[in-house]
Amino acid sequence: MANFFAIADPISDRRETFIKTISSLIAPVPGLVIASCGAEAFQAIWAAHPQASVSYEIDSDGLAIVWGEAIVSGTATRVTAQNLKSYWQNFPQIFDGFHACLTYDPALGIIVSGDLLGIFPIYYYVDQEIVLVASSPELFKYHSRYQAKFNPKGLVGILLTNGLFNGQTLWQGIQRLKAGYCLEIVKHQPKEIQQYQLPSYDDHNPYSNISLEEHIDVLDRLISQTLDYQIQSAENYNLMLSGGLDSRMLAGFMNQQGINPTALTLGNYGDVEMNCAQGVAKYLNLDHTTAPTEVNKYLEYAHLANKWEHLANGANGIAIGWGIVPYLQKLSPKVVTGLCLDVAFSGPLPVANPGEVFSFDLFLKRRVNPWGISPEILHQLLRKEIFGDLVQETIAEIQQVYENYSTDEYTRNICFEYYHRERFHTGSRAWIFSFGATPILPVLDQELLSITALLPIREIDRLAQQQLVITRFPALARLPIDRNSYDTTPLLTDQTADKISRLKKKWYQWQRYWYKFQEKLGHDKRYYYKILDTNNAGWRSIRQEAESGRAITGEIFDLEVLTKILPSANHQLKSHQDSIIESSKVKLLATFLLWAKNNL
Repeated sequence: MANFFAIADPISDRRETFIKTISSLIAPVPGLVIASCGAEAFQAIWAAHPQASVSYEIDSDGLAIVWGEAIVSGTATRVTAQNLKSYWQNFPQIFDGFHACLTYDPALGIIVSGDLLGIFPIYYYVDQEIVLVASSPELFKYHSRYQAKFNPKGLVGILLTNGLFNGQTLWQGIQRLKAGYCLEIVKHQPKEIQQYQLPSYDDHNPYSNISLEEHIDVLDRLISQTLDYQIQSAENYNLMLSGGLDSRMLAGFMNQQGINPTALTLGNYGDVEMNCAQGVAKYLNLDHTTAPTEVNKYLEYAHLANKWEHLANGANGIAIGWGIVPYLQKLSPKVVTGLCLDVAFSGPLPVANPGEVFSFDLFLKRRVNPWGISPEILHQLLRKEIFGDLVQETIAEIQQVYENYSTDEYTRNICFEYYHRERFHTGSRAWIFSFGATPILPVLDQELLSITALLPIREIDRLAQQQLVITRFPALARLPIDRNSYDTTPLLTDQTADKISRLKKKWYQWQRYWYKFQEKLGHDKRYYYKILDTNNAGWRSIRQEAESGRAITGEIFDLEVLTKILPSANHQLKSHQDSIIESSKVKLLATFLLWAKNNL
């Protein structure tokens, strides 16, 4: 889609010098087209893939720009730069779809808005002379009015939650716009205005007592309707097809609507996920292409992530995001992806065991902080003279934000899941994918988000979604499915005791044994476990390169504690339970050391 930068600066020479400087720097990857527009003291520039959805309009009142697909909620109507101001005449309403919108009026100021979950990144800096708004923090430093200074509070939020918290970045003065908010800047006074928040799951919930069958019917209607709105049948699409539940469901609904996308699966032949995806593609007769895991390019991806994301999204997605762009560039100009749909269709993962009283402390301990560094370790790692009491203060701020979402615990849980963890940990890939193809995210539909947040909490994980696939697409439900484990038993199996059914059950059992045997030989066939292994050659290269950043961080870290968390690259790291979650802190610190080499 677009990496954009917008500037309002009354000094024309300074403004033009800045735009000229960043014009050769703004394209994160090769193959993008650079364009710009301006009116009076305002100018915007962006780099986008050649067939990206971008429009702009300049008139006597200023200008308007739409990057991506902004869709009027409840319709298939696309918002363009030509009609954006009319939609925002009384209040800047929020739109469905993955996008960012901006208007500039010399008399009224600047308004910027993004998608429902704030997945399209929007950063800003405002002082008494200039306004800077961009999709990445990277290029702010090239304006003479902005002096880049490290922001300790931003790092604490990242290390606690594995992503930005409350808009605080690694640079002082640069904020990220909150999810569900627009930014209004009038006379150099920035104000974030709430446009949308998930409804509260409370006693007045009209869906709280519906049956499982009714639940499935609601999901069926929502996903069918959302795809009707977001997908235009005259165009060609790609589908990010894993071997799992979300993309299989989308493939079924797209096929039902007569849309046959090109399927793109990440990983290598022989991976569990690839084997499962091949079955779906073959059954639906889809063209199927792959994006192999290129471990030798991990360091390149890490540098790209550091340069353009500045650890906003943690470090787990390095290989999953930037490495996919070249493959998308070779396919159709739009890609459908099930990012964040798992929360919409099953709710957040439960964190309380039976009999436990749910609380913020429990949520922080079991769902948020395991992906980062524990407060106890952070107190030892971070130098008091630099960070003071920021750990305790940030945790208190996290609790305040969490509790302000609602008086209902489930609503608090799902809001934080969407607006923080899913937004950064999972949804952040959409902006990266956009440099290869315009992302279509069904989760970015206001009715779908609002209603699924109110649907009953089923005790069995993803029960309603599983039953949706079983009842609507039984043939797909009978195919092997990836669960990020060695168990690929289909959702729907024959319950008879005949010989064929018994042989099938034995096959899946022996397949699990075979996969586990290969793992013992050093060949893990689970895609995510394999690419996120900190001991693989790719992550070792990142860890090795990060070594030279240790001394630089000595001013902010206790280096002995750092070494305990992040040993040298030659050290074989071990996990006790879940290697993906436990290694997340290692990836965070290694990537931060790389960032520190170029920025501290």
